[in-house]
Amino acid sequence: MRLFLLFTFITSSIYLQGQETWWKNIDLTEGFDVPWDVKVINDTVYIWAQGGSESASWQHYYKMDFDGNILYSKDIPDLRRCVRVGTDENYFYSARNMRSDTTYDDDGFRVSQFDFNANLIKSRKYSLEDFPHVRQYPGDFYFGYGCIKYNDKVVLYGEIVDTTTHIDDSIWRSAMMWLDENLEPDTLIYIQPGTDPAEEIIDTWDAKVDANGNLTLLIEQRLPPADEFSRPRIFLRYVKYNQEGHFLSIWNGPQWLDHSRLHCPMDISEDNEHLLYTESEVTNSLDIMLVEASGEIRWRETLDQKQVDFDNRSLLDLKFTKEGDVIGCGQHSGAIADLQGAYLFKLDGQTGEMLWERTYQDWRDTLISGTNSVSQFLIEIDELSDGTLLVLGESSPLVIDPDGPGLRPKSQFIIMRLDEDGCLEPGCGGTKQNLIGEPAYDGMLTNEALWYYRKFDSPQGILKKWTWSFFPDRHLDINAVEFLHPRDEGHFDGDTPEIYRTEQEGRLVYYTADGRNDLLYDFTLEVGDIFESSYIDQPLEVIESDTMRLSNRAKMRYWVLACTENPENKITWMERIGTYHGIVWPQDFCSGDYGDLTLTCYYKYERLAHMNPDVGGCFLPSSTDDLSYEQLDAITLFPNPTSSRLTISSPELGIQRVDILDVSGQTESVHYDNVREIQYDLQGYVPGLYFFSVHTEKGQVVKKVVVE
Repeated sequence: MRLFLLFTFITSSIYLQGQETWWKNIDLTEGFDVPWDVKVINDTVYIWAQGGSESASWQHYYKMDFDGNILYSKDIPDLRRCVRVGTDENYFYSARNMRSDTTYDDDGFRVSQFDFNANLIKSRKYSLEDFPHVRQYPGDFYFGYGCIKYNDKVVLYGEIVDTTTHIDDSIWRSAMMWLDENLEPDTLIYIQPGTDPAEEIIDTWDAKVDANGNLTLLIEQRLPPADEFSRPRIFLRYVKYNQEGHFLSIWNGPQWLDHSRLHCPMDISEDNEHLLYTESEVTNSLDIMLVEASGEIRWRETLDQKQVDFDNRSLLDLKFTKEGDVIGCGQHSGAIADLQGAYLFKLDGQTGEMLWERTYQDWRDTLISGTNSVSQFLIEIDELSDGTLLVLGESSPLVIDPDGPGLRPKSQFIIMRLDEDGCLEPGCGGTKQNLIGEPAYDGMLTNEALWYYRKFDSPQGILKKWTWSFFPDRHLDINAVEFLHPRDEGHFDGDTPEIYRTEQEGRLVYYTADGRNDLLYDFTLEVGDIFESSYIDQPLEVIESDTMRLSNRAKMRYWVLACTENPENKITWMERIGTYHGIVWPQDFCSGDYGDLTLTCYYKYERLAHMNPDVGGCFLPSSTDDLSYEQLDAITLFPNPTSSRLTISSPELGIQRVDILDVSGQTESVHYDNVREIQYDLQGYVPGLYFFSVHTEKGQVVKKVVVE
């Protein structure tokens, strides 16, 4: 067999000084690499991936250490993609068929045994004839899905398909073949949840051994539709067998759930609790549930409301941690196509509360701003013995096609080792992290931006805004239309969206509402340039322009413009934010009228990016009632400034979490059980400005604290 090392490949990685976190891209320069299964044994990571080129596909095998070094890799061209690989202390077991010339031997189940260097030890194919004492259903196609080592048996599971006797449809029967350690036939078991297997289509997706030592399989049972207007009925179930291969039970889960949109990860707690997640067509949400053995739901957490197009999450793996919390991974995507990032999160195992969530994006291969240039997702997440996280996924950038015009997708896989908080760097915070690189231009009107304004004449004093975007020709950044929706959280009058048009990749922003087409921002100006627009009645001169650092580690350029006729009146533009007086800045500020809006906090990717230097803090309430604002307003931090101890007092609301951010973007998070007062010892903190974000059940307060 050909060694994979003979191929030209690129591995890109980042190592962070003083900790054991890293990320790596495995990139075949002339092909693709997609991971399918990962095993962590002792201090080594074993990865089975599908690879090859556009004309051929084969199996790849990697052996890596916990520092991200590739210790060994191999190409297995004759093996079909491994989905679920079984293992014991000496061998791997694959249930996939082998290729002979250009075809696969699909007329039987094949089990292949490999050592830990992916050398083939033995391989054997089985059909129903190898089990003469079992009922012989017809079957001409065998689909082996996975293997699992169960005590002294190798268990292969998959489907036997009869495609010849039924014209309208094939009959699928899930089956297990139990083999001894020498791969000799022992027992064949049909998995039949119902009484008539001819009326069912059954798939077996995964297998594991539970805390009681029983073999548990995740099956999908599809029954015919009730009538010609209905879709097939789908049920996901756990089926259990004991060590003798005797059927024990079927766990059906909550019966009221829409099983056609229900997903069952293969992780079951020691108390026989199950993790489920469901995509509801009614509420258009993604919910995670912890379901007890009785079928009772202990908690249900809505992960993704999907109320807007720019904040969508999908899941591909869900697991319990050693401490009983829940970790998961998948993809987080926005309406801007190139913001499809690798997503992971952690929930409190007792309550389902979100502890943190992260999205990682690699901008290195971004070629054209606004194209679907990089799409990443995670397929598996594992907790290592020291509490750090190992995550495995795929990256699919668009690259220039050397054989023709335009772009073509290219697949490679990414692997990351993160700390217990899902960070590459300590205290990373927020839901958007860059692995490497930056977008070509990150303009003001972007989808993951939140503006919090104080509106003085509203009862609560707070107004929250966000953008929703539609890009008719995003990759050219021409005539891109932006809609800014005022959200009625501070009794702000404004049901009609404000409409914008952007040019030059968002550097020119036009206000186009009510038939107008006024240039509102020109983020290409330099000091001394004159800004003229029909939006304002006199020219403005740029008297200052520089770059400032945001608290999410991004850099932002700002411009100070003065009225040419009365230069004592000035306004500050910020390329990612707008102005401190609203995105649509006041037309008559040259006369001294700056309106009644003042920016308090600006968030990007759900992470504090900037606070107005003229305010001491801001409220982010989860409710619009007056009492919520009063309760949040009662939270105090004192003394301030301080050189040692800081007290946080919340007389009316229980504190659930406190995030501490410094001006360089470092984040420290501490969770609490609804306490009313907290004391921090700030000795040893570097003197400077810090942002304390105090979270309660009614929202959060962000306040500045100066450490002397």
